[in-house]
Amino acid sequence: MEKNENIVAIKYIENLIRKSFFIPKYQRGYRWNTQNVSDLLDDMYEAFKSKRKYCLQPLVVKELEQEEDLLAIIKQADSICAIKELLSSQGTKFNVVDGQQRLTTILILLRVLNKEGTYYEIKYESRGNIFGQNKEENKNIDSFYANNTKTVIEDWLTKIKDEEFSSESFLNYILENIYFIWYQLNSEADEISSFIRLNKGKIPLTNSELIKALILNESNFDKASISTERAKIASKWDEIENTLQKDDFWYFIYNEKKDGAYKKPTKIDYLFEILKEKKRKTNETDNESTSSMHEEYRTFRYFYNICKKDKKYTEIWEEIKQKYNIIKEWYNSIEFYHYVGFLRNIDKSRNTDIGSLLEMWLDNNNKEEFLSNLKKMIKESISGIKKLSKEYETSESKKTDCKPLLLLFNIQTIINQNAKLLKSKKYHQGVFYKFPFGIFQKEKWDVEHIASSCDNNLDDAAEAKQFLEDLYIAGKLDEKKYNENMGKIGSNEWSKIKGELYEQLNDEKFSGENKNKICNFTLLDYRTNRSYGNSIFSTKRRHIIAKDKGKILEIKEGKIHEEEPNNNDDVAFVPPCTKNVFLKYYTPDPKDLRIDIWSEKDGENYISEIYNVLEEFGVTKE
Repeated sequence: MEKNENIVAIKYIENLIRKSFFIPKYQRGYRWNTQNVSDLLDDMYEAFKSKRKYCLQPLVVKELEQEEDLLAIIKQADSICAIKELLSSQGTKFNVVDGQQRLTTILILLRVLNKEGTYYEIKYESRGNIFGQNKEENKNIDSFYANNTKTVIEDWLTKIKDEEFSSESFLNYILENIYFIWYQLNSEADEISSFIRLNKGKIPLTNSELIKALILNESNFDKASISTERAKIASKWDEIENTLQKDDFWYFIYNEKKDGAYKKPTKIDYLFEILKEKKRKTNETDNESTSSMHEEYRTFRYFYNICKKDKKYTEIWEEIKQKYNIIKEWYNSIEFYHYVGFLRNIDKSRNTDIGSLLEMWLDNNNKEEFLSNLKKMIKESISGIKKLSKEYETSESKKTDCKPLLLLFNIQTIINQNAKLLKSKKYHQGVFYKFPFGIFQKEKWDVEHIASSCDNNLDDAAEAKQFLEDLYIAGKLDEKKYNENMGKIGSNEWSKIKGELYEQLNDEKFSGENKNKICNFTLLDYRTNRSYGNSIFSTKRRHIIAKDKGKILEIKEGKIHEEEPNNNDDVAFVPPCTKNVFLKYYTPDPKDLRIDIWSEKDGENYISEIYNVLEEFGVTKE
């Protein structure tokens, strides 16, 4: 092994025979309980019955220096042949950095199945022999757990009623079919740091870290270029990983609702999983069923078998780089970024996984064809909501159904704005603004009524006070009437007063027949939506401006006061088109401008804008 090289391999239990393992004192002792042992035995038995291989996860080791041992062997020998014989009988010695619990349990199991067999050896730096049988040795807490494991195994074996099962058949199965992922640290590695990393919060080795060790193996390179080539791969690997760790890059290709929560600490694993699925589709398999691989490390095992058989290390790495470079090109394109991000983030079951999109890119003749196909897929995805006159909140359709349409309106607005800025040739930047898909995934989003869907009964004193304050700020109440009404909140007269105020607003309010159509919907995070309840338009407007500014806007003594936020909930991302709605961006004519209400005219202008922006995707007004 080269001085700075980590080795990764598959080691079956029979490959460990005659090896010596040493457990350093910085590790805790053997602590597996009855449940740990029973679970492992049950898993192994299931694999035995299915006649499949079983992975015990990574065993992280570092080879011990043995100069003193070699000198002692030479001094004992009286001939060259004797030296060779003694050396061959010694086996290699390793410090165990991670995996000692399983390694110890397997050794106890082997000894129960055949106590006369020759296996591997485990020694503890500070605990002596934990496999002792006399009372003095059993006082050691590690010996207590080891003997408990032995008892659990013996009891478990008596309960197996299977004609194909015997101690001999199970022993042979274990030796030949159960394996560790062997991860051997290089001679200069700090094993204590590695131990802390693997055990602090139990951060395991990932598939990609194991594959990286395979790719960087010195045998894959010419001696003349090994240092340079390995450095290039390591540098590119770090670039890919660092880029994937950025939320704005990651969430335009990964949808946790579709793909599941991503729990691995390294994200380049995702590219290897995509490549694995592609190769499986084209029958470039290792002739072993994926179901026979341990779930957590099936991707590593897949590439290990391919590389072991065909030595395709360079080809695999080139394909990973190709996939990353394509995704990076998408990210740097305002259209590809938003269209791929849209298809990955709409919450529907569609064939829009990144692997399929990458294959479509490679199959298309040029970028224009790929862009055209993306638009076709988007058009199809909104086919059920393309009519802007469609009514929601019915027995057949709820308002959240139109969320994809509102998201598309936001991203196409951004695309159009960027295109116009660049077309002017006044600016030289590639992208001025991108929709943050990471925030879109992390937040819960509502389809919010712009004008309230129903009147607030204003029974709550705080809500009633806010209602009057908003009317006063909007000029709907003079100071005298405002003060009079404030004094009557909660009185017998309040019901009549609020009824008169609502009746006064009726001629200005959004009509009931359009309340549940796109002309009255916008995207809003649920915290902001719930923060202002069923308020009038001017109240909503003030809250949304406050969230966007990261401030608190409160009415005091008839005036709006700006204050610093109290917590993170006082700050929120407001989608651009939602902001435009409450700023009355879509109603530019001053004679139609009313900042205190969302009017029929506002709704008409809003619908016209959505239609103009999304017409190419088949959206219709009727």
